[in-house]
Amino acid sequence: MPISEQAYNFLGEQKEPGDKVFDGLTYSAYENKHLYQWIGAAGITKDITFHCFRHTYATLQLSMGTDIYTVSKC
Repeated sequence: MPISEQAYNFLGEQKEPGDKVFDGLTYSAYENKHLYQWIGAAGITKDITFHCFRHTYATLQLSMGTDIYTVSKC
């Protein structure tokens, strides 16, 4: 999916395929406390999990025209 030059510049240098985007952030119930803090800071009162974020991301990608095969691999 093509991206703008500005967006490409925000990415920084390319890493290895197995590298994490957010190094040091692990997925666990303990780490979800940060997620809940971000949600609270945003004023959201609904019970939201990391899994909800994944669905929202996928839905937004599909609505913006990303093909379902690409979304399924994210």
